[in-house]
Amino acid sequence: MREIAMEVTNSYGAIERIFRVVRHRRFSVCHCDITTNQQQKFAIKLTVAGSKSIDNLLEQLKKLVDVEYIGLVEKNKRQVVETAKSFNSGALSYAT
Repeated sequence: MREIAMEVTNSYGAIERIFRVVRHRRFSVCHCDITTNQQQKFAIKLTVAGSKSIDNLLEQLKKLVDVEYIGLVEKNKRQVVETAKSFNSGALSYAT
C-alpha cells in the first residue's frame, strides 16, 4: 500500500475525477481522508493498493486540472516526497 498526498481545487466533480483515474489505473482505495484547508482547497490523503507501478498513477493524477500538488508520503518518515512536476501552491500541511 502507498499513501498519496494531494491538494486539489474545490471544484465540481474534482474528487470523482481523482477516483476515476485511480480505478482506471487498476488501484484500489484502501483509505481516504479529505479536509478543506484555509485556501478552500481539498487536502486529500489517499492510501491505495495495486500491482501496477505507483509512478504511472502519479503521472496520470498530475494531468488532472484540479490537482495543484501531489506527492508520495514516505512510510517510515511520514513526510511528503514531492513529485517532479512543480505546482502553483505551496507545501501541504498534514498532522500525523
